[in-house]
Amino acid sequence: MATDTLVPLGEVTRRLRILGQSYVGMHTIPINRIVGSVDRAVAGNIYLWVHYKLRELRTIDRTADWPDAAAARAAEPVSRSHREAARRERRTPLPRRA
Repeated sequence: MATDTLVPLGEVTRRLRILGQSYVGMHTIPINRIVGSVDRAVAGNIYLWVHYKLRELRTIDRTADWPDAAAARAAEPVSRSHREAARRERRTPLPRRA
């Protein structure tokens, strides 16, 4: 099966042997809890990081705006766990067999 095609939901549930499903509602999943999301600085992630920082800033300063949040987010140090995860992902390729 090609990797660029979607598998129908029915086939996925059959393969994974899912017996039932329930709706738990919408909830926020922190970006760092998503496996493989560390060091993925795409526009959507950057927007969310700054948006969350803006929400945090507005709890103490109602006049905080987007530039304030972007500056505060940029000034935050990168955590050690994020640096280590990014370093782990930069693996050297295996040598080619002769």
